[in-house]
Amino acid sequence: MLSDQKKESINIAFMLEELEDKPEAIAKRLEAVRKALRLSKKEFAEGAGLSMQTYGPFENARRDLSLQSAKQLRKTYQLPLEFLYFGKTDDLPTRISKHLLVIAVGVRQSLGTSILKFSKYDF
Repeated sequence: MLSDQKKESINIAFMLEELEDKPEAIAKRLEAVRKALRLSKKEFAEGAGLSMQTYGPFENARRDLSLQSAKQLRKTYQLPLEFLYFGKTDDLPTRISKHLLVIAVGVRQSLGTSILKFSKYDF
């Protein structure tokens, strides 16, 4: 049985590759970024000018991320729309991409496989 941490790492890896613009993938990307920034859901949402009522369903995969909300997240946290909607990490801020890279390398090592694709970089 996998530990919760390993399950979370695999989920984060998966959200960067296969699921593209599905709500589940976007939710995992939002959660990963929020955790990389060490913010609570409320702090992350309010920092971008979103209410918890608006933001919560995005991170819980209960609603599609609206373009208006994505643009607010982009403006506040420098999150490219290509990352939010499709998992492309090329233009992420360094502090966030480093966090996601550490997770990805850890997953690859623990699974002994190269299941991850960060845009043009294979791990």
